[in-house]
Amino acid sequence: MSSPPSRFPRGRLIAHAGGAVNGKKYTNSVEAFERSAQIVSLIEHDICDASDGLIVAHDGMEHAYGIKGSFSDCTTENFSHRKFTGTLCPMTVRDLMSKLQNVPVSVVLDIKTAQEKDYPAALREIMHYCLKYGVLDQTIVQIYSIDDFNNALELGFPNVILALWKNFSNVWTQECRNCVDYCFDFDHTGFRALSIAARHFWRNGSYIGEKLEEYAFNKTGSIFLHGQPAEAEAVLLERGFGLFTHHPEALVNYCPNTDETSV
Repeated sequence: MSSPPSRFPRGRLIAHAGGAVNGKKYTNSVEAFERSAQIVSLIEHDICDASDGLIVAHDGMEHAYGIKGSFSDCTTENFSHRKFTGTLCPMTVRDLMSKLQNVPVSVVLDIKTAQEKDYPAALREIMHYCLKYGVLDQTIVQIYSIDDFNNALELGFPNVILALWKNFSNVWTQECRNCVDYCFDFDHTGFRALSIAARHFWRNGSYIGEKLEEYAFNKTGSIFLHGQPAEAEAVLLERGFGLFTHHPEALVNYCPNTDETSV
């Protein structure tokens, strides 16, 4: 089952935070994962620190689980016994990787550690479960800097997405370009893609990304945008972008190829 993800699996769509389920977004829940696995081949999940390990949850959403304080004050066992808004089942990273071995999808992991220095430790825990359940080739880690890229490579992660939204609010700076050049000029055989905020491509109802598009697609054929308004999604798909979306089921028909194809 473990095989590298295709360039734009099932129409270039990534189910954001597991994808919406029962009208709710950012649930990162078992139900969201299982639903999205029937629709797309890429599912993004957010990873946060609990007191004794990693959990699958969006930062700042403690209230949805009835947690007073931060996730880091909660154990993984305590978190596992809670429900998102009282109805949806949460997951630890171990739970997610265990489920991943049974379905032909890949996960994109947005690692939201409290401090940047904690990122390597999070990668090591994720790698442990990737190897335990045999899902390394189905796992794509989001990186945010050259240091993150080097840490991921050193640990043996074959698949990465460079997210430019965390450390580079301005994608035109030389520092940002240097990071992109380093990560994509590096001789590396896995899946690599860029994640860029849609505001750099779409503004006030119009496409404005011609110049950045040329540069980005010259670096990699795989670019995923996020934060786009609904009216922009069909246009962006037709221009060849992939999208993070809460509602992949509404966009599959816009995509020219819904079959799995190798890069």
